[in-house]
This record gives sequence, structure tokens and C-alpha cells, in this order.
Amino acid sequence: MNRSDRMRKSLFVAAIFCLFACVALGEKPPSADKMMSEAKARAKAENKSIFLVFGASWCPDCDVLETFLKTPDAKALFDRYFVVVHFDVFEEAGEKPGVNTPGGENWILKFGGVSAAGEVGLPFEVVLNADGKPIVDSHLRTKGKTVGFPETPEEIAWFIKMLRSGAPAMTSDESSQIEDLLKRQS
Repeated sequence: MNRSDRMRKSLFVAAIFCLFACVALGEKPPSADKMMSEAKARAKAENKSIFLVFGASWCPDCDVLETFLKTPDAKALFDRYFVVVHFDVFEEAGEKPGVNTPGGENWILKFGGVSAAGEVGLPFEVVLNADGKPIVDSHLRTKGKTVGFPETPEEIAWFIKMLRSGAPAMTSDESSQIEDLLKRQS
């Protein structure tokens, strides 16, 4: 690992520590706007796309996705191609409004994660380019639903398509590796 990578890793660890400290001390987490601004700057600097995840503590599929993204093999692949950003939204349903990402609901509305009837399927993922423009989201077009954590062959295929759309340099071997990891997680 070169010096620049170590510095980025140190800054990332410090940011995570600050986030947990803020939550533990009852302080609000950073705003969605600030997090997106930082993600766009990093994505541009590292020539990556952004993988934006909307989730909530009361959402079982959100927990499964978070666990998946933290596994060493999945994390390595995602870190190679994406800046991963997490927004906590609609925590009022789980009675933890203090952990909502301030402004996160505006972003999920902006990217179409809430239906006209007010329904939301979490987790909701959006792949964005380095400028923050959406490329693809987790709405499974053929079924009119959100993939959430992909479990069925059709959902896994859509998830892989999402990743390949945001990371055209991803090899077939890498996407097959993610597919295998998803199948094992399901």
C-alpha cells in the first residue's frame, strides 16, 4: 500500500470514528449533501463511480446488504470500482430518528426510491457517476419492485448489471465472484 492509499485509509477510518462518536454522543450524523459532496470529490479523484445505499436499522435486508458489503472479498471489489455511501432514512419507523442522515429523504425522493403511493423498498441502491448523476438503480424493471438485497437469480442478475453499468472495467471473473458471494449470502 503506497503512502497516498494509507493516508486515504486513515482519513476514512477517522471519518467512520467521528460518525460513530457523533451518534454515541447524540450528535447528528453528517448531512447527506456533505456526504455526497465528499463522495463526488473522491470518486473524481479516484476515477470511480458512487454506490449509494439507502437503508434503515429496522430493515432486515439492509442488515444483510451491509454484512455482504463488509465481507473482505465483496469489500475489495466494491472498493476497486466504487465509493460506497450509506444514508440512513425513515428511521422514525424504527423509533431511531436520531440516526437519520439529515437530508437523506430528499435524496431518496430525488432518485425515485419512493413510489407515487409513498411506498419505499429498502435497501434502495443507486449507482451514480463521479458527478453524482444516476446511471442505474435497484428498481427491477420487469417486476416493478426494488431488488433490496438480491436473492433470486433475476435479482442477482439485475444487481450485477447495476455494478457493471457503473464499473465497465469490471471483469467477467469479478462479476462472477460477486454473483457467487451473493448466492452464498442468500
